[in-house]
Amino acid sequence: EQYCDCVVRVGAVGAAETFRANKTLLARCSVVFGKMLFEQPMQEHGDSEVRIEDCTGSAFRQFLRCCYDLPPEISQDNFVEVFQLSRKYEVEELLEAARCWMAAAVCSPRVALRALDAAEAFSGSPVEEELAEVLEGCLRTVTCYGEALLEDDSLMCCTRPTILRLLQQECFRVDEERLWHALVQWSARQCQRQDEPSDRVLMQQDALRAVVPYVRFNVMTPEFFVDQVIPTGVLPRCGIVGAFWESSKTVQESFECTNQGCTVSRNNYPHWKRVLGRWDCDDKVLRSLGTLANATFSVRVEQLVTQKGRYTGDVHLGVAQPHIAPDDHSETRDARVPAWVCCCRDGTLLVPNQALDARVPPIVDGDVLRFELRGNKMFLYKNDEHLGMIFDDISGPVVPVAEMNLSGSRVTLC
Repeated sequence: EQYCDCVVRVGAVGAAETFRANKTLLARCSVVFGKMLFEQPMQEHGDSEVRIEDCTGSAFRQFLRCCYDLPPEISQDNFVEVFQLSRKYEVEELLEAARCWMAAAVCSPRVALRALDAAEAFSGSPVEEELAEVLEGCLRTVTCYGEALLEDDSLMCCTRPTILRLLQQECFRVDEERLWHALVQWSARQCQRQDEPSDRVLMQQDALRAVVPYVRFNVMTPEFFVDQVIPTGVLPRCGIVGAFWESSKTVQESFECTNQGCTVSRNNYPHWKRVLGRWDCDDKVLRSLGTLANATFSVRVEQLVTQKGRYTGDVHLGVAQPHIAPDDHSETRDARVPAWVCCCRDGTLLVPNQALDARVPPIVDGDVLRFELRGNKMFLYKNDEHLGMIFDDISGPVVPVAEMNLSGSRVTLC
């Protein structure tokens, strides 16, 4: 303290940390500080106080350690800030120490993961090319050793953006069942600070919902999905995702089925006929659908034919019981069929034996409809816009259905 002749205030105004230091030692380690402290016209205010707003106290402490010939203490918590400070203020000794630490981090899966997670705090801010390359190297290391990290504390402590970034990597190939167990543990760790049990449950559900789109449930065994995933009750929207059109005699005679069973187009008219879908899952999972799981599927309306000569046409999309008649043998649709569908032409909602008073906006070519089945309720999204609950009385096991009466109409499961 007796040899300190300047004060350095580090950080934003109002939240700055104050350090006492020796000007000569600062200048010895940093050419930039030498100019700031001893050269005109850059001399700082002509007094003994220096203000640095683009730095943190943690990074500046490591700079001071270099000034006093002490080894810097670099970790995943401060390496980004230390690197940026040493580059900007030309602190060669500190820069070399930061580079050595980063080179070692890239070689250690655990440290690389912690470094990636710490660097998320700087997302959206300019990151120098050299630092960006190091972080990419850390990401490659983590994805290569992902299986070994699934139960590691470094993964459990990661923030949500880091977990999402890993799951979005094509090369992050791990056993999906082990991954699910790890994500459940991770989500539980996210809410440990909450005092109320109900708050912890809500936070865990929120964390899991964020990662669900990137979990490959379809590669899990049916036994694991039914016994381990569904009973947890923490994924209210989790369930069977996707479907394909099933081939039947009616489909072969009255529809053209292409795109590996995803696209169907009507090839004759004017009778009302149906193509039924099959959920993209194993039979055991399928049997659980009526009581345990939810399901979702999306349909893109490729072409909607509403008039052909004297015949008025439409496309109806939704769900129906699997035993529904595929052919009404009539120009008029049979209103008694056990189907819950949305009429594309005018947005009418049809249930067995009646049309509801409520409607949705008409559907046009290119629109994508997402149907979410949750128990006996059906929710509809149009081009990712939530249109709300459209049915609340669906009964029995159901499958996707498309009803058409005019040739040329075409839809695709997507």
